[in-house]
Amino acid sequence: MSPSGELNKFKLILFVVNSILLIIKPNKLLISDDIDRIIRPILDDKADCVFGSRFLGGLQYKMPFHRALGNRFFSWVTSKLTGLKVTDGQTGLMAFGKRYICNFEIIADYNETQQLIIDSWCRHMRVIEVPVVFHKRETGKSFISWRYPFKVLPTIIRLFVHINPLIVFMPISILFIVLSILRSIRDILLFNGIGTAAVLLFMIGLQTFFFGLVADLIVKKIKQIYLSIFLILSNAVLISSLDAAKLNLT
Repeated sequence: MSPSGELNKFKLILFVVNSILLIIKPNKLLISDDIDRIIRPILDDKADCVFGSRFLGGLQYKMPFHRALGNRFFSWVTSKLTGLKVTDGQTGLMAFGKRYICNFEIIADYNETQQLIIDSWCRHMRVIEVPVVFHKRETGKSFISWRYPFKVLPTIIRLFVHINPLIVFMPISILFIVLSILRSIRDILLFNGIGTAAVLLFMIGLQTFFFGLVADLIVKKIKQIYLSIFLILSNAVLISSLDAAKLNLT
């Protein structure tokens, strides 16, 4: 699906500037300095994905407590999951270079910003935040409500499973194997043998590991297929362009 097709469901405003996809939420007032600040790192080849941060720039209004709390918490969760320093997980101003546009994927219709941050990190893109200025919303309403945590947490888990299954399944596998070892030590010390619970925990850990391994292989195979299709289409377009150029010359 094209970038516009993936992102239209979020009712975003999309621009293409020098082969850079610029995404703006309708409530974001356009400021030329912010746009230059967002696209400049990509033009200078210092980043593939740039996210504007209200908290690094200037928040020109007092954000409601529940929204500020939700933003801070889930930005912290995103930071811990990715290792990136994310200060604004619900920003309304983003820019993406061609390298990421050809590969990105959104799997849910809730909070596109967080999905794009995690997705770009999982795809080993160069991700940075830059300060931008936001003013108070004039129209519409925020998507953050009491239902937000119940929608975004499953989305984050699904996104990791979809892009990099080993990140999810490996820690679970290690946890069960460690529990099985601890249970085995306990059983040996108390009963001079290994009980059923220890064996069961070990089998669950082992099966979880192999399930994650198989899922990772499937994901990599699908990525290879997508890449092959992309290269074939790119070559076809190039050949067509060359043929057209030859016809024009003759």
